[in-house]
Amino acid sequence: EDPKEELQKPYQYWNLALLGLTFSMSQSTMSGHMTISPIISERMGFAKLATLPVAAVDVGSMASAWYVGSLMQRRGRKCGFVFGEIMGIIGCSICIVGLQLKSFPLLNVGGFFLGCWCAASFYVRFVAAGVVGSRLKGRG
Repeated sequence: EDPKEELQKPYQYWNLALLGLTFSMSQSTMSGHMTISPIISERMGFAKLATLPVAAVDVGSMASAWYVGSLMQRRGRKCGFVFGEIMGIIGCSICIVGLQLKSFPLLNVGGFFLGCWCAASFYVRFVAAGVVGSRLKGRG
């Protein structure tokens, strides 16, 4: 690529910032859920199953990774990321309702949807590599 051509692409910084923000939000949500949900589960009276919401995140991530990848391949990356963001909104909403109702099953279902969001967010690294020019890429 021509270095002069790269300088004419200021949107790559904006896109990179948005991708970083998306990934940071999803990973901080996952970390918070994995830290807090066992404590909440124990306080709800499910001490022996306290890590089940954490496992639900992993199951959701594994169950949706292939689907998200094939969705991105068929309909484009934007569609895959929108799917992931919708799963994140649904997952957070279900977890909030589960906390308000003190419902352990809802906490687990919400964790599953958060896992779907997590799977979609891991594709950000491939998009980021394609968005930036060679000048901004790491040297190998």
